[in-house]
Amino acid sequence: MTSPSENPARISPLRWFHILLLTILLTLAGFIHHDRIARESLTIDEYWALYLATGRGDQLFQIPCYTILNSPPNVGYTNAPSWWYIWTGLDSTTHPPLYHLILRAWVNLFGESDLATRNLSWLFGVAAVPLLFDAVRRTAGPWRALLAAAFMALAAAGSDFSQEVRPYTILVFLGCAICDILLALRQSGPSIPKLVLLALASAALALTHYFSAGAILAAGLFALVCFRGRTRMLTIASLLAGLLLAAILWGPVFWKTRHLYDSYQDFWKETGSGIGLTLRAVARTPIRLLLDPSQHWPWFTAVPLALLVFFVPIFRFRKSSDLVLWWLWAVCTIAVVVAVDFVHHTTMVGVLRYVYLASPAIYAILAVAIPGRLGFFTTAVLLLCSTVYGLSRLQTGPQPMEDWKTMAHLMDKTVGEHDLVAIVGYYPNEPAFDYFVIAHYIGPWKRPVIFLPGPPNERIKSELAQVPRVWMLGHATSETKRLLPGWTSAASRGVGTKNFVWLLKPPPSTHLQ
Repeated sequence: MTSPSENPARISPLRWFHILLLTILLTLAGFIHHDRIARESLTIDEYWALYLATGRGDQLFQIPCYTILNSPPNVGYTNAPSWWYIWTGLDSTTHPPLYHLILRAWVNLFGESDLATRNLSWLFGVAAVPLLFDAVRRTAGPWRALLAAAFMALAAAGSDFSQEVRPYTILVFLGCAICDILLALRQSGPSIPKLVLLALASAALALTHYFSAGAILAAGLFALVCFRGRTRMLTIASLLAGLLLAAILWGPVFWKTRHLYDSYQDFWKETGSGIGLTLRAVARTPIRLLLDPSQHWPWFTAVPLALLVFFVPIFRFRKSSDLVLWWLWAVCTIAVVVAVDFVHHTTMVGVLRYVYLASPAIYAILAVAIPGRLGFFTTAVLLLCSTVYGLSRLQTGPQPMEDWKTMAHLMDKTVGEHDLVAIVGYYPNEPAFDYFVIAHYIGPWKRPVIFLPGPPNERIKSELAQVPRVWMLGHATSETKRLLPGWTSAASRGVGTKNFVWLLKPPPSTHLQ
C-alpha cells in the first residue's frame, strides 16, 4: 500500500509555495489594474465600442442634422435592439463581433456604468496571468513561469488595457489559452477536449480582432515545426476548423466591409514618415510593453531589449525548443501589423494596442531566453524596472481624459428640461457622437436637440430665435461666431478647456421677428 507521503497526487510543499506566489501576483495585478478604474471618463474609442454593443448599427449617424428634434431617439441601452442585431450592425466598421456580443451580455448583467464596463477588461486582463504562468511552466519550469507572469501582472501596459472598454485584454487572454493548449498537446499528446478547446479559442480569437491572424499563423507554424505524426495532423486540423467556423459565421460581413480598410492609408505621406518610422516602432515594442507605454523611448534605449526579444531566441533553437512558440508568436503577430502598414503606408505598429497580443510571448522570452544565473539576474533587473513603472501608476492614477461625465452632469443640472440644446462639431458625425456620450451619462435624452455640424440656413436661424432658451454644447464658446454670426453668449459653463455649454442670445432684431 502506498503511504500518504508517497501519494503521487499529493502536492509538494514547493508547489504550494509556487501557488502562493502566483496568488500574490494575481492579487497585486487585480489591485493595480483596478486602481481608480472609473475615475476618468471613457475615451472616444471606448464610447464607440459601447455604442456598437447596443446593436443599433449606424442609426446614431442617421439622426438628421439642422432639424429641431423635440423627442430625440434613444441611442443607449434603454429599449435597445436584441443582441443578435449586433451581428448585422457592424457592416460600417472594421470590427468583428465577438467582443461587442460579450460586452452586451456583460451590460445586461452588470449595467452600463464606466465601472461595470471596464471591469470586463479588468477581469480578462487578470485572468490571463495564470494562463501565461501555466503555459511557460510546461516547458521552462515554475520559476521562469512566475517571472513571465510577474511581467504581465505588474507592467504598466496591462494596467492601461485593463481599464479600457476595448477587446485587447480578451485578445491576450485567448492568446494565452491557445499557447497553453498547444504546449499541453506537445507535453501529453492530443485529446478531444484539448482539440475542441483549441478550435474554439482560435475561432474566438479570429472573431475578436483581425490582427489576430498573426497569432493563429504562429500557432500553425509551431504545430508544423514541433509536432509529429498524428499530433501534428490533429492540431493543424483543429486550428483550421476554428478558422472555418469563424469564416462561416463572419466571412460574408468581413467581405462586405473590406473596402473600409482603404480609409486607413497614406499616413507616411501625410506625416512625412516612412519605413524608418515603422522599423523604429517595431524596435520600441518590447520596451513599451515592459515599461511605461506612454513614454517615447529613444532608439538607443530600445535596441538592446529588441535584440534580446527578436534575435536571442534564434540562437537557442538548436539547444532548446522552449522558445519556439514564443518567438513565432512575437514575430508573427507584429509582422502582420507591419505588413498592413507597408500595404497602406500607415504606422499602426507604433500604436501599442495593435501589438499588445504579442505581449505574452515577449514576457515569456524575457523570462526564458537567457539561461542560468545570468538569465535570472537579467530578468530580475528588468522585472524590477517594470514593477517600478507599474507601481508608479498608483501615485499618478490613469491618464487624464476629456471629462465628459462631469460635463454631462453639469449640462443636466444647468439646462432646463424644455430648453433646446444645439450640439455642434467640425465634422459631420461629431454632434451625433457627442449626443451619445452625454446621453450615456445622464440616461435617455429628454430635451429638444438640434445637430449643427456647420452654419444653419436662415430658416433654422429663425426657428432658433423663437425658442425661449437655446444652449449650445461644444468645445469652444467661439463656435457661436462661426455658426450663428451676431448671436452672443449670455452665460457659459465649462469643464476644463475643451467642453462647454453656453446660453445663446439672438440678435435683438431677429428675436423681435
